[in-house]
Amino acid sequence: MMLFQINNTGIHLDSGSTFHLQTNEDDFKEGSLQGIDGGFHYASNVEGRNLYREGIDKVFDSICKLDTRASDNINSLSNMVQDGFDVFMDTKRENSFFVTRNDLEIAMDYIL
Repeated sequence: MMLFQINNTGIHLDSGSTFHLQTNEDDFKEGSLQGIDGGFHYASNVEGRNLYREGIDKVFDSICKLDTRASDNINSLSNMVQDGFDVFMDTKRENSFFVTRNDLEIAMDYIL
């Protein structure tokens, strides 16, 4: 399952991902980017990469890896649940996936 954020920020919520990934330094809170000791290696269906920076993203306030060569911003559904987010669906409404925590509620459009 992959969901797309409704306000077209390019953020995807992915049930198969095990970490959060952002593609642009501007998506991080100011001053939060830092080095990753020893780097972080991941492999996707495209290729494998070594990443060396991570920080706090502006939308979900979560630690994300930075990969400026990636095509999409990815937020791991399992990590978000561990971080205290609720993800739910209202079947009476179109495009009805919601991510919530405290006062934050973000509606997500479903994409195939």
